[in-house]
Amino acid sequence: MTEPHATPTSAEQRPIVIIDDDPNHLDLMVTCLERAGLRAAGFTNSREALYYLIDHQAAVAVVDLYMPDMDGIEIVRRLQTSVPELPLIGMTGARDSRSTIYLKSLREFGAQTCLRKPVDAKTFVSTVRGAMR
Repeated sequence: MTEPHATPTSAEQRPIVIIDDDPNHLDLMVTCLERAGLRAAGFTNSREALYYLIDHQAAVAVVDLYMPDMDGIEIVRRLQTSVPELPLIGMTGARDSRSTIYLKSLREFGAQTCLRKPVDAKTFVSTVRGAMR
């Protein structure tokens, strides 16, 4: 887990929370956001991320669809109940028909948009910044 250093108030100062069970991809996304001047907190464990998001103010949450301990749909559903104002972005690296249906479900449960991994840095940062508005 990568954690921010303070409790900021404006959206630009609050962390973007990324939840992805692939630590290499998670590190790349955190680094990408930090290089763009944004704060980022990364979690490989969805339950830890959920507790963090309920207890801290985040600017955006980026949620991987397939997670071993709690899938992205369940995370988004719980966040919509606990932190309904939090902008959510879903993502997956899967390309099968099931993942297409699940991405649609993520949007129905409250994700503003969904991304397919791998996503280039410019698109990722632009999507996150757009969700922060």
